[in-house]
Amino acid sequence: MKRKILSLLSTIFIILVLSCSSAKTSFIPFPEEENLSTMWMTQGVNLIKNNDFTNDAKGWGFFFNGGNANYSYNNKSAKILIKSTGIVDHGVQFYYDGFRLYSGGDYTFSFKASSTAPKGCEIRLQLNGGDYHAYARDIVTLDTEEKIFTINFVMDEDSDIT
Repeated sequence: MKRKILSLLSTIFIILVLSCSSAKTSFIPFPEEENLSTMWMTQGVNLIKNNDFTNDAKGWGFFFNGGNANYSYNNKSAKILIKSTGIVDHGVQFYYDGFRLYSGGDYTFSFKASSTAPKGCEIRLQLNGGDYHAYARDIVTLDTEEKIFTINFVMDEDSDIT
């Protein structure tokens, strides 16, 4: 079960830094699927690789459900021009897949963002399959001033390690 971590309802905006890290250290190890080694969750580890876009879009993707957008990467940021949001809240989604959330883990998700005009944006850490329910979510307003947005949450569901 994969998850998408960012869903957009917005217009042009720039994301400079994205990170999701654990704040606790006492976790039961889970085997990694790739090489069957043991993985421990440790405090302060950034779970999002290429969080500063130094490798352009590596690890990042878009999902469109009636919306449309273009994007570019430069100066360690992503610039997204949303041409149409569509008619559903999740018409344009900019997302990152491939990290694990462990039951009982205390996480912080944060990013810097701005928009050319005030616009609502829904941020979600969610199950990427089934009912797509959110583990954590917030709705923020992006505007011309770059701000840091943060969601702190405890994973109170079963571990999502795929």
